[in-house]
Amino acid sequence: MKEYTDRVADFIEKVGESSSYELFSLIESEINSRITVVISNKKVYGSDLYTSRIKIDGVVLCSEYNVLKANYSYLSFAVKIIKEKILLEKMTALYKNVVNSAVNGLTQKELEGICAVLDSVDKNSGNIIISDISKKYNITRSIIINGLKKLECAGIIEMYSKGVGGTNIKLLYSGIRSVVSKKRGIWMEKVVLWRRRYIPNELICLKNDEIISIDDEKVVTKWNVLTPRHDFTHGASCYFIKDGFKVSKFLDDDNNLLYWYCDIIETEIDDKKENYTFNDLLIDVIVYSNGFVKVVDLDEVGKALKENIITTDLIIKATERVDKLLNIIYNGKFNEYTKYIDEV
Repeated sequence: MKEYTDRVADFIEKVGESSSYELFSLIESEINSRITVVISNKKVYGSDLYTSRIKIDGVVLCSEYNVLKANYSYLSFAVKIIKEKILLEKMTALYKNVVNSAVNGLTQKELEGICAVLDSVDKNSGNIIISDISKKYNITRSIIINGLKKLECAGIIEMYSKGVGGTNIKLLYSGIRSVVSKKRGIWMEKVVLWRRRYIPNELICLKNDEIISIDDEKVVTKWNVLTPRHDFTHGASCYFIKDGFKVSKFLDDDNNLLYWYCDIIETEIDDKKENYTFNDLLIDVIVYSNGFVKVVDLDEVGKALKENIITTDLIIKATERVDKLLNIIYNGKFNEYTKYIDEV
């Protein structure tokens, strides 16, 4: 019996240091050919333990026989457990690959839409109004639906329409939030923002600005001043790429609003959408908290034209965009642009 006990102890030690695949091979080998018990010079192998009647002087050694049978049964059960574990590991790895492939297949805009949906779903299920999310995050409804359908086809979510009640979303994979956040974070980490000024002539990397959100139409950031100032210390900005201006919220140490500062810009984006260069087109508009509006730096436009620092086409764009911005402000629609910053 001591030989058997020693073999079991040695086997258990090997089990503790083995992976699932090694365990399967080890256990199967032990059961099929390695388990040998020596009692009164009689050897009992493998499955023979089930049918053996071990006797010494005519007395059946029930206790020893039952111990052997129980241990063998345990090993047989262990093999089944290991097989299930291996299958589970394979299925989990396969499913994770499917999830990653589905998320990697999302376009930049669809990824933003999925992030917006997940932010609107409590825990693992909930009802959403896609049109409301579309308006809130300025992402077209069709893009959000396309992203959801990609995840549904991959078996990551279930969704069904409830008519006027919206759309019910059920997350079948609880880790989808982390996968999407990681994907979005990896992409956003690659994005570099640049500011180009014509007067003075400089190109500055905004490496310390924190990107809050980014899509084809706008970039929202938080920032601290590059050089210490006594009037303001930090703020938040939204670059409206298609509209051609940047709206910034200037705050003091106590987070009090000092004013809104609007730069007229022209945006350049590289093919990989990793480098965004915002060219300052000189003319700026300041909106104070009391509603007073001031247009500044018009003198720089004349200097730029006189010294051929900037092209006439860019000056035309700048004046057209200033006119558009002032109309937005005077018509009481400025809050439609500041809301993206107020949400930061």
